[in-house]
Amino acid sequence: MPSTLSTSIIAVSIILLSITGCGKDNGSGNSTDHGIYAELMVRRNVNNSGYGPAESDVYEVHLDGLYAPDGPINPIDSAEVKCNGDSLGWAEYADAYYYPVLQTAGKFLQLGGTYNFTVTADERLPALSQSIIFPRIQPWLNTPEWGDTLQLDDDLTIAWDNAGIGDVEISITLEGVEKFFIKVPNSGSYTITEDKLSELDDGRYFLILDYYTRAPITAAGYDSRGFIRARVHNFSLVTFQ
Repeated sequence: MPSTLSTSIIAVSIILLSITGCGKDNGSGNSTDHGIYAELMVRRNVNNSGYGPAESDVYEVHLDGLYAPDGPINPIDSAEVKCNGDSLGWAEYADAYYYPVLQTAGKFLQLGGTYNFTVTADERLPALSQSIIFPRIQPWLNTPEWGDTLQLDDDLTIAWDNAGIGDVEISITLEGVEKFFIKVPNSGSYTITEDKLSELDDGRYFLILDYYTRAPITAAGYDSRGFIRARVHNFSLVTFQ
């Protein structure tokens, strides 16, 4: 089990990495013909380390003059962006807007709550107002546990509480690079077979479980490939050998 300090640093690092992720969208920016590309996100990070607050909530918005599903290309800063009346501040390190601005830990989202994003029109941006409902259930990853050592030549069963409707996404990442991904029914468990795990190298990985609602951006002047999303984001650090 890692030390309190090192675990806290790792946990913060994965939160900062994970919040810039854009889901399973593909493509690259090459035209402004489709309008402003926007990603509007409401997220609960669930830290399974046992250190610090178990849950922390955030609003996050990306605005780009180009289609940019894999990261900022022509980010638009200095916009007036709000969610449920709370102003999001610009974070230059991520080319995105956040509330809370400094990623301070805190829990303020409500299961089943409605969250409305607004962008005030200016010379660069059309006006935008769009809402999404946060998931009504919160899956909680419980197996494997944070710090577990797992064998690459064995099947791995992943289990979580509060299963229900819809699907979950399971991914395994190494230093921010996705090494495994699958979307499965939200049944409470899933087994990754040894033949899939054998493609990984020895090392420390983040095991991630995501559950979310999502819809395309519908505002005039915005690229319809953009999206609004409300997500519960579980993560645990494990070692494969």
